[in-house]
Order: sequence, then structure tokens, then C-alpha cells
Amino acid sequence: MFDLNAFQQQLTTGFLGRNIVYRPVIASTNTLARELVEQDAATGTLVLTDEQPQGRGRVGRTWYCQPGRDILMSLIMRPAYPPQFLMMATAVAVIAALRVVASITATIKWPNDILIAERKVAGILLETGYDARNQLCAIVGVGINVNGTFRENPELAPSSTTVLEAVGHPVSREQLLAAFLAELEKRSIELDTGTTAAQYAVQREWRQSLSTIGRVVRVQQSTRTIQGIAIETNRDGWLSIQQPNGEVACITWGDIITDVPQTLV
Repeated sequence: MFDLNAFQQQLTTGFLGRNIVYRPVIASTNTLARELVEQDAATGTLVLTDEQPQGRGRVGRTWYCQPGRDILMSLIMRPAYPPQFLMMATAVAVIAALRVVASITATIKWPNDILIAERKVAGILLETGYDARNQLCAIVGVGINVNGTFRENPELAPSSTTVLEAVGHPVSREQLLAAFLAELEKRSIELDTGTTAAQYAVQREWRQSLSTIGRVVRVQQSTRTIQGIAIETNRDGWLSIQQPNGEVACITWGDIITDVPQTLV
């Protein structure tokens, strides 16, 4: 079970995670966070669980969790800046926390899957809406595979990993979560200034961590498939793909596959 006392002792933030709603088991932290927004929950409220059977990933997927071993959480944020920069800040904050706590070098698979050695270790789901005061509200859902293993799961083992598998020993979930919140708050405070310099700094950090650029990719958007070379991202994080006919498609969403044979382009 997550040790709330140990976590709070290591927490260094000013507002992120200072208000905690913890449930040992919950269907979805994002769903509860959305209900708390309707009750005017404070910015920075952390919804945390050890198990969420109905956790959601991107593109309607279910987030597979290992009870009592992962970080499963949602944050309530009210950003004074475009939410795509919050997504970028969250991704780079996860990477920074992994580096600080576990000395791991992780990368980003566009737009926000966190990888260790090409296998997914964390995912982010950002949902936006408006609260009772008509203020933009973002729910930042984050799942990090920490102390479990996928070695006995033939379906997920080739594409998924955990922090434990990467470093060879258990890692404190409490320490890792506290480090992530500190890294995210630092970037969020800068973004809240509203300056383009702050936005550019986060975008640049996110872009430098992308492992997708320069690779042959396939993007599935419902019934539409786009294939080509991922050549660049713009300021808002949109992905440009040069297709075999020379045309460049600008991608804002989709399910991306990176292990595409070079001969197909």
C-alpha cells in the first residue's frame, strides 16, 4: 500500500499534491478527479490509488496496472496557458523524476508515452473542460510502472517495462511521485507567467526527448492511416510526417507505431 506519510515527508512542492484524495482501489483516478472539479476542488489536488480496474489510456485503451506496485494518479490543474504545454511539461517531468530518483534515461514516443529502451514505462492522459466558474480545468492522469514486472506476461513484455526491470531493484514510489510533482510544479509555475519564453523552454525540452523524429512511422486515426517519416514537430507539438508521395501531413492525434520497416517508405 502507498505510504502517504513517507510521501508527504518527501514532498517539496508549494501546491501540487498538498491536497490528497487517496483510495486503495478506485475505478479511475481521472473520473474521480472530474467529480472533484465539480465540487470545486483546489488546483493541485492529487487523486491517488493503488489499483484502478477501469484506468484509461490514450485512444480509448485500458491502462493495465499492477496493484500496489505502480504510480496511478491524477492531478487537477487550472492552467493559464494552452493545455498542450501542460502535456509537454508532464512528460518531461516524468523523465526528469526518473533521472533524479533512478538514474534512468527515458525518452518520449510522440506525443506522451514514456519509454525506457523502446519499451513503455509510463503514460499520460490529459482531459480538459471547464469548472463551475467557467475556468479552464485540466485533469492530468499519469500511470508509471514502478515495481512490478512484465516478464511473465507474453502479451505486454515485448512493449512494456517497469522501473524495477530497468534498474534491477525496487524503487520508492513515494520518492518518485514526490520528485515528479516537484519537477512538474517548477515548469507549471514558469508556464503560468504566460511568456512565450517559458512555453518555448518546455517545448524545446520535450522535443529534445522525442525518440520519434527521423523514424518511419504509421499513424492510425480511426479509419485513416498515415505513413511516412516523422520529420519534425511544431511549437504546439503537432507531428509532421513526410509521406511516400512527398506530401507532408500534420498530425495532432492518433495511435502511432514506430517499428515500421524502412522499405515501406
